Amino acid sequence: MFKTRNDTLRQKDDRIEELEEALRESVQITAEREMVLAQEEAARNNSEKQVEELMAAMEKVKRELELMNAKLSSTQQSLAEKEAHLTNLHAERRKHLEEVLEMKKTNSLMFVDTLPAEKKIAKETNLILKLCLGYDVMKIKFTNHFKG
Repeated sequence: MFKTRNDTLRQKDDRIEELEEALRESVQITAEREMVLAQEEAARNNSEKQVEELMAAMEKVKRELELMNAKLSSTQQSLAEKEAHLTNLHAERRKHLEEVLEMKKTNSLMFVDTLPAEKKIAKETNLILKLCLGYDVMKIKFTNHFKG
């Protein structure tokens, strides 16, 4: 009976050792799982933080893009206005140049038309001067002739 009792005790001790070993393994597995879960939780938290940071950065970029689009729209409108003004200035300049050209053409035609009249006036003036000078010369000769 002693042997049976020792056997039983030994079996119980063996069983206790097996259970302790199983418990240690279970605790180790649980600890490893908890560590993995903690790492996964940390990774998830880190990922969530990164997502939040990226979302904030994306919102900032979106606001900047909207601001730049507004500036671009304003700049395009200003450019269109300036181009229209420039086009008007070019048209006005062209009109003025055409008017100046027309004036020059008219003046040239008037000059050409007045040349014969001016030549005639010049000839008549020359003739009048010759007559006047001739008369004066004759008057001087006549006066000198009778004085002396």
